[in-house]
Amino acid sequence: QQVTDSLEEQADEIEAKVFKEQSPELLEDISDLSYEILTLRRGLKQIRDTYKVVMSLSGRFADSENIHYFRDLLDEISILYDRAETLHEFIQNVLNVFSSLVNFKLNEIMKTLTIFVAVIEPLMFVTSFYGMNVKNLPLAETSFGIVVISLFMLLMSLGLIFYFRRKGWI
Repeated sequence: QQVTDSLEEQADEIEAKVFKEQSPELLEDISDLSYEILTLRRGLKQIRDTYKVVMSLSGRFADSENIHYFRDLLDEISILYDRAETLHEFIQNVLNVFSSLVNFKLNEIMKTLTIFVAVIEPLMFVTSFYGMNVKNLPLAETSFGIVVISLFMLLMSLGLIFYFRRKGWI
């Protein structure tokens, strides 16, 4: 009982941390706790199965006066196994929440980078186009060409930002 209580406390602490941080150390803590719970479940299952066999053979080896002790012990082991099973499901749910939060953060980062590239890419195209050493480029030889091209690039950037805001992406 003390082991399952301790594991439940650890699981509750980890659950509280999941919403505050999503660090590699926390993932390691979740994995370690999951392994401990799995080991406990396996051990309790083996003990429970062994006691079931003992109970089925109890008429041959134990007096009927002592059989209720075996039943009580089997009931306690079954309760502990059920708690370990519940803990396993709980920690799997915590792991799913952890993964979902990490994926959400990653998606937000990818969205930001994608928007940044989408705004910068057309500007890079225009500057590389006008950076070529060829004659007869529109507005390249005029004195106000740099102003017009700069305004065009600014309007293009603002237009993309406005479009992304309108779509709800920013």
